[in-house]
Amino acid sequence: MSRISWKPNTQLERSGIQIVRFLHNAGFQAFFVGGVVRDYPLGRVSDNLDIATSARPEQVLKILKTSSTHAKDV
Repeated sequence: MSRISWKPNTQLERSGIQIVRFLHNAGFQAFFVGGVVRDYPLGRVSDNLDIATSARPEQVLKILKTSSTHAKDV
């Protein structure tokens, strides 16, 4: 699997990277998906982030609450 070195430009991107790290540190897989993956190489800024993870929704909420990260159900 290849990795792209991503230098975040916005608070949304920094928060997304932090969430992916929280999930990885808890033993789950987590990846950026969707528009941000398309937009980044094109130099565009996305207004949302989608993260796919092996964690179940209740596990994600528990991890985010433990980390004092605000989460909303969607």
